[in-house]
Amino acid sequence: MLKGMNNQSVRTYNAKLIIRLLFQYQQLSKSRLSRLLELSIPAISKILLFLEDKGWVEHVHTEHIGRGNSSGVYQISHKSSPIICIHITPSKISALVVNGKMELLLELREWYIAPAIPEELVQLVIKAYRQCANAAAVGKLKIALALHGQVDVHAGTSMFMPQAPWDSPIDFKYILEAELETQVAVDNDCVMLALAEKWTNPEHVRDFCVINVDYGIGSSFLIDDQIFRGPLYGSGQIGHSIIDQDGRKCGCGRYGCLETISSTKAMLADIRKQIKNRFSDELYQFDELEFEQAVQRYFENDPLVRRVCNKAASTLGISIYNFLVTMSVNDIVIYGEARKLGEQWLALVKDQAHFNPFEDNVASVKEQKASIRFGDLSDTELLKGIGYLFIEKILEDF
Repeated sequence: MLKGMNNQSVRTYNAKLIIRLLFQYQQLSKSRLSRLLELSIPAISKILLFLEDKGWVEHVHTEHIGRGNSSGVYQISHKSSPIICIHITPSKISALVVNGKMELLLELREWYIAPAIPEELVQLVIKAYRQCANAAAVGKLKIALALHGQVDVHAGTSMFMPQAPWDSPIDFKYILEAELETQVAVDNDCVMLALAEKWTNPEHVRDFCVINVDYGIGSSFLIDDQIFRGPLYGSGQIGHSIIDQDGRKCGCGRYGCLETISSTKAMLADIRKQIKNRFSDELYQFDELEFEQAVQRYFENDPLVRRVCNKAASTLGISIYNFLVTMSVNDIVIYGEARKLGEQWLALVKDQAHFNPFEDNVASVKEQKASIRFGDLSDTELLKGIGYLFIEKILEDF
């Protein structure tokens, strides 16, 4: 059913924009908010009063130097409960603690792990939580959990975690809420990256996609300012678009997925295979080539390594092109270990993604090419992203 927007709906929409701007800029005056949103100062004043009553925003008096009056600035209230942001893979747990303004209360901590069964991983997460809670000394923490692999966000369950020595689901939300008696929000780690970009980077003014090119390939799409999920656990996951039906078998059970060609794991597998089959000289005599070594050889113009990595770049570019011609998402941000291959590798991705068979017929097409770039947020900023799950939930309930 179609619905119009009444005055309250418009005010709520604008209130959400103000909250987002305050998270991005930390502090803003009424006049700056007025300019950014192109709303009158009286309109901004009414919305700020509404947000103050809700306990979301607080007014801060600032020292004013110069002509005219200063009404101070506004910022997100510091009264919200602290959040521990945790990222879980089969080999590592990362965690940090933030307050309601998403300011750091405890620096990023990491634990390298090797759990054999799901129960062991859960206990390691609980141990990490308790260590961080004790170190932060701010009482009980809400938990925002970013999980590698397929996630049922409604149940808060890890459905499948690639590279883990098990294939059974883990009910993280249910177990952690019962054990630690706190609120738990759970999502995929690519959603964490997208939320970090959305809430941290004020340059995002349109729909965008984050692609994580690592030992797997994940992605998350932000459409109309909301994470695109769909009814399936893997909705929007570019890594499992099929590129070659006769290709290598993927962990998902299908053949020829993008992940089997363009992930760092796939690149390493191809390089090792070709080394074993074609070369025997001392230049290639090592048993375990790591990705950092492959990157070094890529920059040294090793022909074998460059051929494999450049094929991965071109294939990724073709997949991005397919998304660009079917979805109106023209802002692509790439994260993951593949960024180490540098701008020359990225240029090959762009060459394929920007190809347009209709270019001769569209005069302005060169001005409309998609933005494709490497993400530049720090590990700390990215991990904070999962904490915004709680912010988004509150905004949904406005």
